[in-house]
Amino acid sequence: MAQFDALFQPLKINQLTIRNRVVSTAHAEVYATEGGMTTERYVKYYEEKAKGGVGLSICGGSSVVSIDSPQGWWKSVNLSTDRIIPHFQNLADAVHKHGGKIMIQITHMGRRSRWDGGNWSTLVSPSGIREPVHRATCKTIEVEEMQRIVGDYAKAAGRAKAGGLDGIELSAVHQHLSINSGALGLTSVMMSMAVASKTECVLVWKYYMLFAKKSAVILLWACVFVVMSFILMG
Repeated sequence: MAQFDALFQPLKINQLTIRNRVVSTAHAEVYATEGGMTTERYVKYYEEKAKGGVGLSICGGSSVVSIDSPQGWWKSVNLSTDRIIPHFQNLADAVHKHGGKIMIQITHMGRRSRWDGGNWSTLVSPSGIREPVHRATCKTIEVEEMQRIVGDYAKAAGRAKAGGLDGIELSAVHQHLSINSGALGLTSVMMSMAVASKTECVLVWKYYMLFAKKSAVILLWACVFVVMSFILMG
């Protein structure tokens, strides 16, 4: 059928050529180990997609870049350590040998996680207000933590590159500590205003304006580092 011919045409992104336009988007496979390493089942899952003709698979929905973004409680991939690199190499080799391409989605989940899910005592967010769904407590992120997380994004991109992956996808949804962090802060503020006193609302809004700007800066620099890392890949 002629109207679908374009679906099976190659697509070029910079120097990366994808054999067709069939894409498996990022999602939570829940196949990684408790420490965030890929498993044989994880690799086979994406290898079968490549065998079936998928042009590009984006693995690891919400794979974390930092130690203070816990992953063990839902078995996502952990890009905060160099231990992931050989696991990525196995994954990339399995997909590439069937002509497919493989990328990974990375993020810092901010307050949208569990406080008891890893090695860090406190989750962080622009507002410091408790997340309503998972009910995890968090603290207001500090400047030094922002600087560290910016570096963590860059290091995660470097590990994906070293592992032979073809690129990364930056998550910008679900109130993560990412591109929509300003919206996260605003959401937190509006929710808190429903239950707080007038004085508390003024204080929360004052600090929201400060940290909304800073949360935008953190992702601006994260994007710069990530893009630079993959430009080096050609």
